[in-house]
Amino acid sequence: MALMSGFARIGNNEIIVLVNDAEKGSDTSGEGLLMSFEVKNVTLARLRIQVIAP
Repeated sequence: MALMSGFARIGNNEIIVLVNDAEKGSDTSGEGLLMSFEVKNVTLARLRIQVIAP
């Protein structure tokens, strides 16, 4: 299962996950997921740089 954009809360031996979209693993291509993951990592790295050196 692939979960896209959301939040997770962990506490009292309980995990609550809220997501905006989800896809079954059988409905996704590994290559497409990998490309999306890499794009999001680059975006996150850029955001971290902006926070450190505005």
